[in-house]
Amino acid sequence: MSVIVPLWLLWLVLWFVFTYMIVRQSKKLIANIQAHDADYIFPGWKTFLLQMWQQKFDYDQESELYYLCVDYRKLLRVWVFMAILVAVVRFIILVMNV
Repeated sequence: MSVIVPLWLLWLVLWFVFTYMIVRQSKKLIANIQAHDADYIFPGWKTFLLQMWQQKFDYDQESELYYLCVDYRKLLRVWVFMAILVAVVRFIILVMNV
């Protein structure tokens, strides 16, 4: 039990750092999309993240923007995995302390 709490705190800090990184990447990606498509209107964070998660971006597969979207989707998957891991370990800590 003495090892799991510092491990959880480390994962929590890493998740916060990764959250900061993903927000920065989101802003860069939105700027690139707007530069590529002048008619693009930002739909809001929830819709934007769902579109990226479900691969609903229809750019040419040979373009740089397509690969940016694919890389962003990979980052998003890692971020979700880390969030789930933080929650599961926190649940384990709560159960073991009861």
